[in-house]
Amino acid sequence: QADLPKHVLVACIGETTRNVLAKAGVHVDFYGTHAGKPDEVALELVKWLGHRTVLIPLSDVSNRSMSKQIPAAQCEEVVVYRTKSIAKSIQEQLDWVIFTSPSNVHGFLLSNQVNPMTKTVAWGNTTAQAMRDKQIRVDFVLADSSETELIDLLRSEL
Repeated sequence: QADLPKHVLVACIGETTRNVLAKAGVHVDFYGTHAGKPDEVALELVKWLGHRTVLIPLSDVSNRSMSKQIPAAQCEEVVVYRTKSIAKSIQEQLDWVIFTSPSNVHGFLLSNQVNPMTKTVAWGNTTAQAMRDKQIRVDFVLADSSETELIDLLRSEL
């Protein structure tokens, strides 16, 4: 929501985020090629960084998937938003549940359970691990964590 100084380089986790930033007029200098695998993107980012430092804005409940892979002397984390789960009970039988983040898994489970017949999709490996930690079967994991990949998956399965 503010202009970045011209000398600031911008990095993001993947192509989808890069495209959103480009539409907002922000030039992206680095984007990961394994968006659904933050550990792998972090390794790409460390190589790209060289001796530079990086600021990572994150949530108060972030798993720190990216920043924990970067040497502490090169990484500054700043909590820029807070995630608040809201318990909402869903009465309908769900055919599919798409979990987009670990906090999304947590929020859903506040008032719901995943029926064994329900197909589940994890938006990347971190979310898949959060599902497994809560004993939720993971049917599909998006490799690129993109809307296009999700649409293709649903089309192929429906």
